[in-house]
Amino acid sequence: MVLIDSQSKIREINSFFVILIVVVFLFLWLPAGFYSGEVAHQKGYSGASWVIGGLLFGFIALIAAAGLPDRKLRKYIRLIGEKQNAIEIVKEKFKLVDGNTKISFSMPKDSSKEKIYKELVDLLKDGGCKLEKYNVTSYNLHNKLDKKFVVNSDEVDQLIVLYGKEKGNQINWSGRI
Repeated sequence: MVLIDSQSKIREINSFFVILIVVVFLFLWLPAGFYSGEVAHQKGYSGASWVIGGLLFGFIALIAAAGLPDRKLRKYIRLIGEKQNAIEIVKEKFKLVDGNTKISFSMPKDSSKEKIYKELVDLLKDGGCKLEKYNVTSYNLHNKLDKKFVVNSDEVDQLIVLYGKEKGNQINWSGRI
């Protein structure tokens, strides 16, 4: 009789702990996961990734998400500073995108094709690329529908194609090499 009574008590205790774990999971762990995702999303990060992390790590992920820097706030502060000319706008001249080098620079509207080509060559030299090894044969500036600057070589037709967008008294040139 004592043996049966102790086994039933053990089952009661086990079922109590199972219920307790389920309640803790439902009312504490799941909300911590979803709040982690929401906090991360509000700060400009991937909410779905943080929900998964929150479900795995619970309150640790929620604390980590709360400690993330706010990307949206930084962007708005930068835009306000640029608008008030309190922050100097410095754009990257080169970026590696999908294995291609992306280049961008600005020139005055009245720049000749020789000036544009010289600026391009200088930028490429600064970036470690030497245009001489491609045997450039010609470069042309097309101003019909859209502004387009094309550099041709012996081996490759249209080695570099830059597209220009007018902005004030400048033309922003960008393209891939």
